[in-house]
Amino acid sequence: MSEVVHSKSIFLHATKTGESSLVLHTIDRNFGRQSLYLRNAKKSKNSAALSHFFSLNILDTVITAPTKGSMYYLKEFDNEVKLHSIRSDIYKNSIAIYIGELLYRTYQEESGDADFFDWLCQEIITFESLESNFANYHLIFTLEYCKKLGFAPIDNYSEENCIFEINSAKFISEREVNLNENNLYFSKANSLLLHEICSNTFLTNLSIPLCGFERYNFTTELIKYIGFHLEYNLNIKSLNVLHEVLAN
Repeated sequence: MSEVVHSKSIFLHATKTGESSLVLHTIDRNFGRQSLYLRNAKKSKNSAALSHFFSLNILDTVITAPTKGSMYYLKEFDNEVKLHSIRSDIYKNSIAIYIGELLYRTYQEESGDADFFDWLCQEIITFESLESNFANYHLIFTLEYCKKLGFAPIDNYSEENCIFEINSAKFISEREVNLNENNLYFSKANSLLLHEICSNTFLTNLSIPLCGFERYNFTTELIKYIGFHLEYNLNIKSLNVLHEVLAN
């Protein structure tokens, strides 16, 4: 008999399989990164339920583990919390899609990490609660996520050490940059912004005046930083869409 488990999951991405079924890519509180099989998801009687599957939605789930194979089946699901603005606001939804793709491509922990899951839930709920001035949120989240992955930048910024070196995860002098030209670096402007975000409060970081290109450029370098330390090329396709949305 299949094991039935009550759990909580954060939705990241869906892949169509067959004519009407879906594989839902999630982060589960008990089981970590999981792919959940939803049979007949696109049948008429289930079509309304598809509204639950938007980026970063937190779901209360009942899943079953088959006796054969490794994929869990999603048996029952409902919203754990109401995330109305993340679902309906085009700006918030675009940020959520970016964060969802970032997690989808980088978070591979296949055993439950309750502390990480609870942190991520709190981040999502905080994001939902922001009524305005949230265009910098994905910068702050990406940097905090680096810390959770285990390679937090060392904030040793000074007038002399003003360039962030990706390889060593710390700030170095321009003279050292010239001696190590093959290493990877943030631009001088993005190095300063990294220092500011590391040292400011959350609310102060939300209020840093940045144009769309500055946000895009900084996030691109953060993604390069994550990819370097995960040891693979990281391509977050939704970042370009997010840049276009926030530029409007």
